[in-house]
Amino acid sequence: REAAYAGLPFKTRRRLHADAGARLEAEGSGAPGERAGVLSLHFFRAGDYERTWRYAVAAGDRAWNELAVSESAVAYERALAVRRHVRGLTPKVVARVSEALGDVRERTATYDAADKEYRAAAKLLHHDPVAGARLLRKRGNLREKAGRYPLALRWYDRGLALNASHQV
Repeated sequence: REAAYAGLPFKTRRRLHADAGARLEAEGSGAPGERAGVLSLHFFRAGDYERTWRYAVAAGDRAWNELAVSESAVAYERALAVRRHVRGLTPKVVARVSEALGDVRERTATYDAADKEYRAAAKLLHHDPVAGARLLRKRGNLREKAGRYPLALRWYDRGLALNASHQV
């Protein structure tokens, strides 16, 4: 099967994935989001990035809620891979997915990767002090878990300072 698939022209593969995704989407039976992971994969391979984003985020959220950490990572990574091709995404929406992937990375103790995602989310939310303080706390937690306590305290202090500077 894999050899036959590899022998197909790229255009044919895209069309087959688009057809499979459309059929699965049209069936729509079962709980919402139940097929989101498969749909996101088919639409990704078909080059339909708007539907890839929608289903990948839904699949990531569902997997995270079901404690399927590795599945949520794959789904969030897929969503973030296509974000630049999806019209109308706000920085807040993209940041939520980056932060969620950071949470996944934190859960799997890949702290450098988690920090990268939290940093990306913070860049997108630079105008939101509440989100900024939350992300600084999470970045401090990463340092604490890595045994870097003085550095963790500096991150916590930065979050407290940001929060204090924006109190009403």
